[in-house]
Amino acid sequence: MLALAACSLGEEGAGALADDAREPVADASEADVDKGEADTSSDNPDKAEKEPAIAKAEAMDFTDNEKKGVAEREFSYAWPAAASAEPKLFRKLLGMRNMALAEQKREWRAAVDEFGTNDCVTCVGRDHSASWEVAANIPRFLSLSGGTYFYTGGAHGNSTFDSIIWDREAEQARKVTDLFRSERALWRVASRAYCPALDREREKRRGRPVQSEDFGSDCPPLSELVLVLGTSNGNVFDRLDVLAAPYVAGAYAEGPYEVSIPVTQRIIEAVKPDYRAYFAGRE
Repeated sequence: MLALAACSLGEEGAGALADDAREPVADASEADVDKGEADTSSDNPDKAEKEPAIAKAEAMDFTDNEKKGVAEREFSYAWPAAASAEPKLFRKLLGMRNMALAEQKREWRAAVDEFGTNDCVTCVGRDHSASWEVAANIPRFLSLSGGTYFYTGGAHGNSTFDSIIWDREAEQARKVTDLFRSERALWRVASRAYCPALDREREKRRGRPVQSEDFGSDCPPLSELVLVLGTSNGNVFDRLDVLAAPYVAGAYAEGPYEVSIPVTQRIIEAVKPDYRAYFAGRE
């Protein structure tokens, strides 16, 4: 797992997001953030916009847990200070967090109503743990890699990946593929390096060559994968991380597959001309 507003995290749920929107202040307390409140003590209402957001930016590390008998709900959501430094991105992540929490609360309470709080731990246990990390912070773009673990009952939980490219110039979120001429143009060249690298990692985990009858023998299509742009020097994108959640590239027991490939000149040729200056090739 991306609502652009803060909301109360009480019984109102996600429906209150738009009503409680406020301009974020990255160093506000979590309690104030949850109420949709920000520091408005400044005599000059324009001061917050004129001050560099990064001066106030702090990492977010939020938790909200409940327990009723054997029924337990755990929720955590985190992102780095670099994301808080971008006000519109801060609001976007805050809205995503609030919506995820509201959805978990609704679903958990429905399960508690159905199964009660004294039996069937696996029926009423819930967990949602999401975290964003910086993959690249270059002059125009902030590239974030996101991972979420969730448990909604049953034998085991699962995990998913997500990514955001924050365009500081446009002040909006983009998908990695938005920077390329087309998804097909990108994957036609990137898959040539990714698919063999994935098979090498599969062989390490399985202790033998990949076989056609294996669960996870084919190279997954781009639609089932998550792309993250990374950097080795803080100036340009020169790495492409390809993330496959459990079940996408192999059996659940194999876990997720995270494979990195270098940005090559052929990959750069698939980039839209307006963005090529932000890439550097490595053979």
